Amino acid sequence: MSTTAQRGQRETLCGAGVSLASELPIIELLRPAWYVGTIACARACAMHRVLVLREKCRDGRELMVWVSSVAIEATESVHWRDLLDSPRIVSASVRFRGRFMGHNNAGRLTTDVHYPDHIWIDAKPKA
Repeated sequence: MSTTAQRGQRETLCGAGVSLASELPIIELLRPAWYVGTIACARACAMHRVLVLREKCRDGRELMVWVSSVAIEATESVHWRDLLDSPRIVSASVRFRGRFMGHNNAGRLTTDVHYPDHIWIDAKPKA
């Protein structure tokens, strides 16, 4: 299946998602949903990755997505797994299913993704 067909299939499955660009309040982020954001950077955490998003919570806290090694190494993730460590990415959007936790943390809210069908990453490489 081509990348375009895979993308279309994924968008059909999960819809556009809730955009994080509108700086949602904490009460909205604590609800399970499909979210869409932009990756600022990906940090290695053993075999897992932590995606720091460019978007922030309305009160200024960082938003992060912890991605399990199970989701990264799954066959369904072959189209995006190498993007997480690539220095040649200009921008990358991420669509994921989850809910943010850690509302008592003053600096950030984090969600975790364990399953490959709960995350999709699109990236634009440098020319």
